[in-house]
Amino acid sequence: MNLQTINFLLKKTKKDYAELAEIFSHTRKYLWKDLKEFDQYIKDDDTILDLGCGNGRLFELFNNKKIDYIGIDNCEELIKIAKEKYQSTNATFLVGDAINLPFKNEKFNAIFCIAVLNHIPSKKLQIKVLKNIKKILKKDGVLIMTNWNFYQKKYFSLIIKSFFFSLFSKAPLIKSLSQACHGRIRGFLNKLNPLSLPDIHQKDLKENLDFGDLLIPWKLKDSSCCGMNKIVHRYYHAFLIQELSQLFKQTGFEIIEKYYTKKGEKTNWWNGYNLVFVVKNN
Repeated sequence: MNLQTINFLLKKTKKDYAELAEIFSHTRKYLWKDLKEFDQYIKDDDTILDLGCGNGRLFELFNNKKIDYIGIDNCEELIKIAKEKYQSTNATFLVGDAINLPFKNEKFNAIFCIAVLNHIPSKKLQIKVLKNIKKILKKDGVLIMTNWNFYQKKYFSLIIKSFFFSLFSKAPLIKSLSQACHGRIRGFLNKLNPLSLPDIHQKDLKENLDFGDLLIPWKLKDSSCCGMNKIVHRYYHAFLIQELSQLFKQTGFEIIEKYYTKKGEKTNWWNGYNLVFVVKNN
């Protein structure tokens, strides 16, 4: 993936969440079952970072513990919601992003990264984010990370389309055949392309996406809470469990646990909604 594509996707993600902040927060008013088990990794007097905190709902996980909590998100609108919601607590909320974290080294006992890394485009930038996290995590501190599992049956057809689009659009022989056939193959690729959207129209942008890159539509079926009626396509990278394992090993983390979950229960890749990793900073 080239730099132009990376910058486009980063800006798009930030813009999308700014537009959806109110309704996004409305759909995340309480802790999901998949998150509740994470309190086992936290003890009194820990300093916690919630990286990509959104509306700050994870803070409620620590109600029974005496901790220092900092939530950070690059969406100003969501941070505003979090500050208003938890203004009577000792929680701290900041605007910032995972690519340039404003914290000193070895500050945190635990860092939560809930559905964040799947919004980071390119392996190079994903590695940078993990290295940034490692720097500010204390020795033997833990990183608890979740990412959407797009290899579950609900989204598997998108993965297949992404695979074939990536294969056919980047292979030199296929690209030559496409030109020779007066665009017939190109038309086939456009049907396969899971990223066929008005704001992603440049040929070079489409062809520089990585395998597993998807744009998932946020369908506002009932927008009465916020007076909105639109669809926003959010960028995600669909991680394989092997892919994430390699990224953690490459950046010096020790993997403690890795598993798929569905509504608080461990399950397999075909049924799991989320892919969970718990890793330690050695």
